Parts: sequence; C-alpha cells; structure tokens
Amino acid sequence: MSNRLNRSQFRDDVADANYAARRSAPSVFLWIGVVIAVFAVIGAVIWGIKVATAPARGAGDTVLKDQDANNRIAQQRAFVTMYEGVKASDRKLQVLADAVAASPVDPKAKADFQGTQLICLDQVADYNAKVQETLAARWLPAELPAVIGNDLATDCQPDVTPSVAPSR
Repeated sequence: MSNRLNRSQFRDDVADANYAARRSAPSVFLWIGVVIAVFAVIGAVIWGIKVATAPARGAGDTVLKDQDANNRIAQQRAFVTMYEGVKASDRKLQVLADAVAASPVDPKAKADFQGTQLICLDQVADYNAKVQETLAARWLPAELPAVIGNDLATDCQPDVTPSVAPSR
C-alpha cells in the first residue's frame, strides 16, 4: 500500500460526499422546520390556555391580594393619611383666608389661598376615588366617611369669616 494520494479515488470520494450532502440537506432543513412548527404549536396552545383561564386567574389573584395582610394595613394607612391631609388643607385655608383679608391686594396671598384650595379639592377627589378601588374599598376604617362631601372639616372652604378685618 502506498501513502500516495490516488486522485481518482479522491475525486470519487468528494463526489460521493457532495451527493450525500445534497441528499441530506433538504431533510435536515425539513426537520428543522418541523421542530420550529412543533414549538410554535406548543406556544400557541399554551398562550390559548392562558387566555382562556385569565378571567378565573385574575379573580383569584384579586382575592388573594385583597385578603393579604400587607394590603389591608397599607390601605387603612392610606385612607387615614389621605383623610388627615384633606383636613389639614382645609384648616390651612382659614389661615390663608385671614391673610387675604388682611391684605386683599396681595397677589401672593390670593395665589396661596387658591393653590391650597385646589390642592384640597384634588385630595378630596383622590380620597373619593380610593374608596372605590377594588383592593382598597373593603379596608376603609369605620370611623372615616365613605365619601368626603359637605363636612365643614373637609369642604375645602374657610370655616369662619376671616378673623382679621380687611384693611382699606
């Protein structure tokens, strides 16, 4: 036997390899396509099951979150904080109304009064919206109102006539 390369044998071997590659390449691509299609179908089925069970899972998740002790504590804290914020803004309005009465031509005093009144009204709206939230409504402390309405402590208006007589 010779270690010498037989060109004719080499050409035949290359031709056989090329022929085998040409025959096997389509089947490899076919198998890759089949695997991709199978994964796509499995993904579509999983997505469909998730969509079909979403309402039940959503309702269950809502119950779990609503009943969570951390949610209850957080919601009660939020209600108390919001209500006390409204009351504080309402009390500030009396001080600012006195300042406006003391110097009716002072634009800063008027702007401070109007700005605080708008903040108070926003706080009332936020509180009233919070009372209707799914995860918050059940945890409104009993001593707080279900809706902030016309209570003098939370009406976003000065409670008495300004204590300082207007200057002329």
